[in-house]
Amino acid sequence: MNPRAPLYAFQTWASQPPPALDWQIEPLWAQGDRVVLYGEFGSFKSWVCLHVGIHLAQGIPWLGLPVPKPRAVLYLDEEMNPNTTHRRLWRLAKGLQLDTHDLPFHVLSRAGFMVTPHGVDQLLALLKSQQRLPEIIFIETLTRVLDGNENLAADMARFWNRVNALLAHGMTVVLIHHMTKPPFDGHRRIRDRARGSSEILAGPDVALALEIVTEGQRSKLSGVKTRDAPLPRHLTLQL
Repeated sequence: MNPRAPLYAFQTWASQPPPALDWQIEPLWAQGDRVVLYGEFGSFKSWVCLHVGIHLAQGIPWLGLPVPKPRAVLYLDEEMNPNTTHRRLWRLAKGLQLDTHDLPFHVLSRAGFMVTPHGVDQLLALLKSQQRLPEIIFIETLTRVLDGNENLAADMARFWNRVNALLAHGMTVVLIHHMTKPPFDGHRRIRDRARGSSEILAGPDVALALEIVTEGQRSKLSGVKTRDAPLPRHLTLQL
């Protein structure tokens, strides 16, 4: 527990309106949110997150959704070969015809980051030393950075508590995760298909699910959970 945490009186919050949400991409998530984007194998999770990250860094709308201003982005990739990430970013930049000069988008690839107290302190020290504190961190993937077992609620609760150290520095954390295989009967709700403990979706402020619509061609992004706004509409994406 933080011994310096403020204690708010009821009348302090009840007598004045709360500040407006500082949307990063409206209505998906706002500044300081903990976000989980989970998807099926082959649903283009990393492509989507890289694409979103580029638009956030530029401050331009993503698939028609408002991005109010440019944000500093860190893509922390413990999953892919650095050459794969390089190829994907290069293709996206060419496809979007970007002027990449001074775009506030950085990649930390296979640096051995783990969400432990020591790991978070090391990451913050590295970012501060290079004056690269981001406003948004994409983490790929939960499996690669979790110190524990994704099936255990206690381990996942500890994970989210450790993520709070990043939020305390004004960051939004977007965690990329995997989905279970589709059921044979087709009756399992999308909110029940995040792999591992139910605490994986209990902990974040926002949860988004990515499903394959047509094998290898299109994916559907759905809002599963949000604390501060109506669930966003479905978005269909094509690579």
